[in-house]
Amino acid sequence: MPHSLNKSSSLSICIISTDPQRELKNAVADPVFPSSLSSRITKIIGFSKLKAKYNTFENRRKLLAEHDIFLADDRVIARLPETLGKSFYKGTSKRPIPISINKRDGIEGKRDRDPKKKVPKEEKYATVARPMVVAKEIESALNCVPVSLRPGCSVAVRVGHSGFTPQQLAENVNTVALRVIEKHVAKGWRNVRSIHIKSPTSTSLPIWLSDDLWVDDGKVVEQQETEQPIAIESATREKRKRKTKSERGARGPVQKKARVTEPMSTIDEDRALTVARKAKLSLQKSKVLQQSVSVA
Repeated sequence: MPHSLNKSSSLSICIISTDPQRELKNAVADPVFPSSLSSRITKIIGFSKLKAKYNTFENRRKLLAEHDIFLADDRVIARLPETLGKSFYKGTSKRPIPISINKRDGIEGKRDRDPKKKVPKEEKYATVARPMVVAKEIESALNCVPVSLRPGCSVAVRVGHSGFTPQQLAENVNTVALRVIEKHVAKGWRNVRSIHIKSPTSTSLPIWLSDDLWVDDGKVVEQQETEQPIAIESATREKRKRKTKSERGARGPVQKKARVTEPMSTIDEDRALTVARKAKLSLQKSKVLQQSVSVA
């Protein structure tokens, strides 16, 4: 985003790395690593130590409260939901953000590793990039905002805080809306109905609404074509509901209710209505298909 939410000097950052964690600690402690960033990194923990030390719910909640933001190596990000549990992934904004810090060539994007050199098994996936590359990846993650996609028709994204100016909020909203719609919404703006902005204590205020809900008015099926079969079917159901207990043929309070058989005329009438309704719907479907083919 143009204006980051994580620029505070008192921000506490926890990084979850692959095993062993010593390489990442050495990269952060390197003199060329920016001091303004290293001072905010308060904890670096390997994946195996994370599983061993924070294996209870109370310890995980304590870890969650101690830090403001969590970053994780993309090589272990897929194993974290099972390890950290719902305290990190449900009802919280501190979900670990993946960062790519594996050792690679900065020009071609390939791993900087000699294929002839034998790598120890415990350090096979623990190689870390140069300190400046690691710092760049961490800064990039801090300047971004995570988007959590869930089943449903709406997405909520944090775009600012109360310290932002109206101009800064407008630039962040514009950037987030464009990126989310371009990457995660099928057919782009055609499938966006509205954009709202709200704070934790305010109501949802619309800042953009779709002009029309239909691309072409000719593709809308009019209600009058299906009104008559639905009305006849509803009247038949109401007629059945109005039958009293005496009309159903009850033979006394002790005996079970006798099975009610409707007259053949009523059954034939219902069947005729059902056949007519299905034929009407088939005709409507064929018309819509022909119109869609002609438009395409």
